[in-house]
Amino acid sequence: MKGCHLLLTVCCSSVLLAQVVKEDKQTERCIMTGRDGRDGRDGLSGQAGRDGKDGATGAKGEKGNIGETGLSGKPGQKGEKGSCPLRNIRQYVFKDLNEDRDTGILKEVTFRKLYNESALWILWSGSLALVPAYRTACRRWFFTFNGKECQDPATVDAQIYENIHGDNSHRPSPVEGICMDVPKGTLRIGFNIDYCERHDHTGKAYTAYDSVSRILVEEIIIHNDLPEDYKVDDYLDLPPSTTPPTTVAPKGTTTSQKSTLAAHRALPYRPPGK
Repeated sequence: MKGCHLLLTVCCSSVLLAQVVKEDKQTERCIMTGRDGRDGRDGLSGQAGRDGKDGATGAKGEKGNIGETGLSGKPGQKGEKGSCPLRNIRQYVFKDLNEDRDTGILKEVTFRKLYNESALWILWSGSLALVPAYRTACRRWFFTFNGKECQDPATVDAQIYENIHGDNSHRPSPVEGICMDVPKGTLRIGFNIDYCERHDHTGKAYTAYDSVSRILVEEIIIHNDLPEDYKVDDYLDLPPSTTPPTTVAPKGTTTSQKSTLAAHRALPYRPPGK
């Protein structure tokens, strides 16, 4: 009886196992033959990553082509009115001086010199003549400053020599030079005449005969030997903030123009009108 029951149990188990295997194969066959599902939706964007480290400097590129010329810019605003440096210069004009003396002062003028370190440029412009009376004659025209001739670097003068065959010519003759040893202050500048050394005191001289003549005087700075770091106020006897006297400036000159006088003293020498 027990044997029959055990056999029945085994048989039932075999049937159930066969049924399970059959169902599993059917399921496997369904999975293998099914269609692909739809793609899923995109996920949300992730957070931005950190900045990377700077890369190494690249090699220098080749020179590019010249670009086209840009458009012209708009005109700028009108600048302020400029000013020219003032010059301590005087001109003395004489009409028909007609001086026939052979010695002495022909004309004397006054000039105010502002600085001890400056020099004076001086010029006589007018006709000079000498007529010999016997064989030859010579005259010397020269400048004096407070009664003394210039010594640094030398006298400012000119000589005319004529012989008996001269034709009594009256020629325009400049007497010009620069004197370094003239002190500041009000100066008496004389234009003089005298006999030449080593010549007879004969003949007749004429100065500015029937013509217009001039004496020009200018205060200048000669700075050929000054250092590269030269500053005007280092070489003048006026404090940097001192304004030059207004007496040397013409009427209508502004204060700012007067203060530029020092700037001119650092410029190279240039005769008036050039």
